[in-house]
Amino acid sequence: MTCIIGLLSNGVSYMGADSLGSNGYTGNVYKNRKVFKLDNNKGIMAGYTSSFRMGQLLQYSSNLFDELNLLKNNIDEKYIYS
Repeated sequence: MTCIIGLLSNGVSYMGADSLGSNGYTGNVYKNRKVFKLDNNKGIMAGYTSSFRMGQLLQYSSNLFDELNLLKNNIDEKYIYS
């Protein structure tokens, strides 16, 4: 089980997560970050759970939010979840 937390305090945003990776039976502490700032998207922090590979794809993607910029105020849940 992963724990990710976000906090807004005095206008400053904070995010944190545990460092455990588990297969349901055993667990190891990893150096991979589960929360991070996106290099190519200023002002965006991301967090993930489950696959460490998915986290790597999120962290190092160069065009992750390009479509979001195009859609601006027309974003709906169907887009986010698919």
